[in-house]
Amino acid sequence: LEKPIHLLLPTVHEKKDRHNTFVVECPASLYGLKEAGKVWFETFKKFMDDLGFRRSYHAMTLFQKGEVYLVLYVDDLLVASPNKMDLKNFEESLSKKFKVRLNSDLTKFVGFNIVQKKSSGLILDQSEYLKELREDYRIDREATRSYKTPLIEGYKPEEKSSSLGDPKPLQKIIGELTYLVNQTRPDIAVATNCMARRVNKPTKEIYRSSKRILAYAIGNPLELCYKPWNTGDKSWEINVYCDASFADEVDDQYKSTGGYLIYLNGSLINWKSGKMHWVAKSTTVAEYLAINLAVEQAMTHFYTIKEMYGKEAKVNIFTDSKGAKDIINGNKPGQATKYLMTKYHSILPRSSA
Repeated sequence: LEKPIHLLLPTVHEKKDRHNTFVVECPASLYGLKEAGKVWFETFKKFMDDLGFRRSYHAMTLFQKGEVYLVLYVDDLLVASPNKMDLKNFEESLSKKFKVRLNSDLTKFVGFNIVQKKSSGLILDQSEYLKELREDYRIDREATRSYKTPLIEGYKPEEKSSSLGDPKPLQKIIGELTYLVNQTRPDIAVATNCMARRVNKPTKEIYRSSKRILAYAIGNPLELCYKPWNTGDKSWEINVYCDASFADEVDDQYKSTGGYLIYLNGSLINWKSGKMHWVAKSTTVAEYLAINLAVEQAMTHFYTIKEMYGKEAKVNIFTDSKGAKDIINGNKPGQATKYLMTKYHSILPRSSA
């Protein structure tokens, strides 16, 4: 610990004299302290530095040494290498420093179910987690099969729906849906974001719609497939797909919604759908802002690949907005976007669409 931390003793250890309060000094980090996460990461980083590993500047929990790659998620590690001897040496060093449980058969990691196949690569899903949610919310199995979309087409919340009262049930289900979206379910991202915007004004109709999204996710399983890739034989390619809906958030200054999908060598690695912080004055500007947000994220992957493998990936942008394409390619005057902040024009020197 960088600074001394003192803890109050539980009342059972105090003397009967209430005027005397006893404290103890904490000699090391304890689980639950605000500093615990920082102390743990610095301890682990120093260990990796001593072994000669290099931490990625763009992916802060990615470490690399030669052909050994490691990803840290709190206190869970995922280590991969084509060299079995290097992998064994690292495991021995890790076991000497920390109390670890090694598992060479990768079937689960931080809530994912993982299936490894030589032909198709890695397949990720969260079927077990969805099964737990179905039991928690008592969702009928037949009902889950009846939903073909997360929400009905053109969905708009009912303005006269009665209040839910206690917001905690809605907050809980929104949190669980958001976790699914962030991990393996891009197909419910738009619908979940629509519900999350109204979590501060909980109504029974919003809760029913959120439960429908969950039922859809349960009844329509989705797997993410990551294909094998020989880094030496082929060039790296990042495909970015962007879209936006203009001024669809009537209750919040007519803000627009933007989203993107990012594929690396044909496999989906990143996605997002969310309300824009900036008010767009036209459909073209809304599309342009969505592209900018997507490219900023894509460039993080671009620099990580360059840093780890020394290769520059080709970045392709796909959008259905001709106006946004013209702005990016310099074929349209900047009148439509001159009111935007400078940071939203960072895409211009980097890309073409």
